[in-house]
Amino acid sequence: MNKVRKFSIILIIPFIIFSMQKVYSFYQTNYIIPNKFKAATYNVVLEEEFYDEFGTKKVWIANNETGNANVVLRINYDESFSKTVDNERLTLSNIVNNQNVVDKVWTDDFLNDFEKGNDGWYYYKKILKPTEKVQILESISLNENLILTSPYYQEYKSYDYNLSFNFESIQATKNAVKEIWDKDITINNDNVDWEEGI
Repeated sequence: MNKVRKFSIILIIPFIIFSMQKVYSFYQTNYIIPNKFKAATYNVVLEEEFYDEFGTKKVWIANNETGNANVVLRINYDESFSKTVDNERLTLSNIVNNQNVVDKVWTDDFLNDFEKGNDGWYYYKKILKPTEKVQILESISLNENLILTSPYYQEYKSYDYNLSFNFESIQATKNAVKEIWDKDITINNDNVDWEEGI
């Protein structure tokens, strides 16, 4: 009987040691998980109000968040005179005699609270808080007197004018702005000071 017990114990001990090694090796496994920075998305939208190609064209950027979602903002815009003929897009210059063919009436907010960067973006110098909006454009008009001096006057009248705005918004923190836009800022209450030469 003692021989059977000794034999059983001798068989159980290696099994226990083998099991402990398995458990030990299981908990020693290492995982490498990349730490990717992902910016949160916010409910920031572009709102427009216009009736004709020229005339009233009001444009706002609105932060439609309701919680604590302060954002910083940058915008740019593209404009073109174009039409498509035989599947080819034809364009005319926006500039005649060093002047813009379309006059834009910018709001005081745009003229005073946005700073033009070297990269073509206009940077908002304030924090856009939840439920707030900032208007940037009031109206546009075709500079008829200017295009009369152009040999392409009739073409300007027959081409379509398009003014489109782009914007980006991110969390209003110094780290987020540096990480995503590679810009240095200082936030002081509701004001955003952008680095020199943005």
